[in-house]
Amino acid sequence: MRTDGTGGRRERRGRGGAGAGASAAAAGGDGAASAASWDAATSKDAAAGDRSRRLVLLVMCVGYFLVLLDVTIVNVALPHIASGLGTGGSGLQWVVDAYTVVLAAGMLGAGTVGDLYGHKRVVLGGLAVFGLASLGCGLAPGPGSLTAFRAVQGAGAALLLPGTWR
Repeated sequence: MRTDGTGGRRERRGRGGAGAGASAAAAGGDGAASAASWDAATSKDAAAGDRSRRLVLLVMCVGYFLVLLDVTIVNVALPHIASGLGTGGSGLQWVVDAYTVVLAAGMLGAGTVGDLYGHKRVVLGGLAVFGLASLGCGLAPGPGSLTAFRAVQGAGAALLLPGTWR
């Protein structure tokens, strides 16, 4: 597979034409058989590439969905959080705002970090940070630690989100 100057990809495939047949005939082989084996090999590569692209698409969609879901799902759970952790309105406000403020503040910087270090690496790192912080939120013993884990979760979401738009 070669890339052209515009960033697009084009595949080089032998079709048994003058180039493939002539080189195979010169080598003492059958040009049609060489072209058929070349096509079979490239179709296996294409199938593996399609599976890989689908997996990447699935991971990106799930990550984006989790970031958006996490913005709203905490609002639904606020009454249970208040009773479970024994916090009032200001504590609940910080639980919601810690995530949102860090997410909003970090998105521009995270996009630049992705440009510098590669979006794949930054998105996967953001997904890991987001997942570990989500685990911390679930195990948080009090409102202060929940707020801190929500801020870390917002940082992970900020790393994850700009790379999903590419």
